[in-house]
Amino acid sequence: MKRKFRIQTVLISICLLAAVVASCGGDDEEEQGLSSIDGGSERSNAPTMVPEFSGPIPTPSPVPVVTDESTAVRAMWVHLTKCVPIEITHLNVQLGVRGEWMVMPIQGSPQEFGTWRVNQNGDITPHNARGELWQRYVESSCDTDILQPAANDVLTDGDAVTTLWAHLARCIPEMSLGVFSAQKDRRTGAWVVVTVPESQDDYGVWSVKRDANIEPLNDRAVEVSKMVDVAANAKGGQQQNELAAGCSPVIGSGDDARRRLWTHLSPCYPTVDPTSISTTWDPSNHLWVAVSSERPADSTAKNSPSVWHVTRDGNILAKNISAEATWGVVSTGNC
Repeated sequence: MKRKFRIQTVLISICLLAAVVASCGGDDEEEQGLSSIDGGSERSNAPTMVPEFSGPIPTPSPVPVVTDESTAVRAMWVHLTKCVPIEITHLNVQLGVRGEWMVMPIQGSPQEFGTWRVNQNGDITPHNARGELWQRYVESSCDTDILQPAANDVLTDGDAVTTLWAHLARCIPEMSLGVFSAQKDRRTGAWVVVTVPESQDDYGVWSVKRDANIEPLNDRAVEVSKMVDVAANAKGGQQQNELAAGCSPVIGSGDDARRRLWTHLSPCYPTVDPTSISTTWDPSNHLWVAVSSERPADSTAKNSPSVWHVTRDGNILAKNISAEATWGVVSTGNC
């Protein structure tokens, strides 16, 4: 019995010892596991090595603001309408170089605002002198001392001719519209009005702008302009009356020049047939060249035609030896 008890006691002791050993081994494993986890944590906290980039940092490409004709026209329209109402349909656009759009007014647009460049970034730049003038106008908050937008628009060649005719007719009421022709200067947008070759007088070359502003472009136009101004403002006085009379010619045709010369010669040469006097218009000098065939002033002189100049104001000038001899006879009355 005692022996059996001892065996049980030994077995219980062995079991208890085994339990203690197993418990200690578990702790070691836990510690090893924790150590392994901690070691992994330490590795996860280690700094990550990033390779260095030695080249320049690339700049991102800007996103285009203007991508097509429609957006180019709208950008231009917004810019111009800060000062003047303009129909967006009056803007014409064409694709230019370097991805730019060229914007200009259509034919017949009420406003001549010049030619402009619009790039993909939305930058708007005037391309010609008219555009630069409008740019200054817009930047000045619409200062009309810089630019006065068109009120009475000159849109066609007929408008340009009529505008100039109305200006000159204050002094030359007999002048017809048919003496002028007009062509548009695409560079400036103004109309260039000239006297047609068939006209018996030269009224010069003029610029008629879209806003009906008139400007002489050559010496003859300047001369006519001065006479028109004098005639319009004449208040009397011999000099003013003479200048005003010079605007509207006394001699307006070849027949007028012929009769003027015959009237001058007839006191001493009554037999001269007026129809025998030939006349030719000299457009470069603005006068009539007349040729007559009266008898020689000196019986010993050679019988040759006389050449005369008859100016628009009725003056007669002898231009060759025969005419000078005839002039001497007529002016002295020694017929």
